[in-house]
Amino acid sequence: SCVPLLFNNDVQKQAQLLKEAIGLSVTDAEIRSKEAEKEEAELEHAIALSLALEERNRAEQSRTEEQPKGEELAGADSTSSDSSWKAAEERKLRELAALRRQKAEKQNISNCLPAEDKLPPKPLEAL
Repeated sequence: SCVPLLFNNDVQKQAQLLKEAIGLSVTDAEIRSKEAEKEEAELEHAIALSLALEERNRAEQSRTEEQPKGEELAGADSTSSDSSWKAAEERKLRELAALRRQKAEKQNISNCLPAEDKLPPKPLEAL
């Protein structure tokens, strides 16, 4: 009767170790996923800031190069400035949309591929 108890104890220990390993891999995958989402959000934000700063610099440069003389030129300058801001906004939106498409494609691909934590558990003999 001692042998079955020892055997049961070993199986219980192996089962516990297996449960812990599976739990750790799921937790690790969740952490990696959250880190990747955070990095992508930071990248989107950095691109948006960069585009806004670039456009602001261009607008300031064009204003200093073309000092408007009279109200007619000032009106024309503000119109061209408005159109350049609109173009920058459109460019920013296109880049953000492209980033979102890439993110969605990555998620679709990762959902199709078997991740380590999605694989069936190894038999106890393998441990």
